[in-house]
Amino acid sequence: MIRLRKGTSSTAFVLANGFDILNGVQEITVPAVTPGDDYSIVLFGDSGNFSPAFAIVV
Repeated sequence: MIRLRKGTSSTAFVLANGFDILNGVQEITVPAVTPGDDYSIVLFGDSGNFSPAFAIVV
């Protein structure tokens, strides 16, 4: 599962689910969210991995 997380919130948008993690690539569509510079991608597979923070701008 791939989730989009903002800040330290425990709520996150599910961006992709049920894909083969061994493919190494997954296309996603970013939902309409509030702009900010504290977003991260969380990848669930063998372990929960967080990306570095990044910005989403309009």
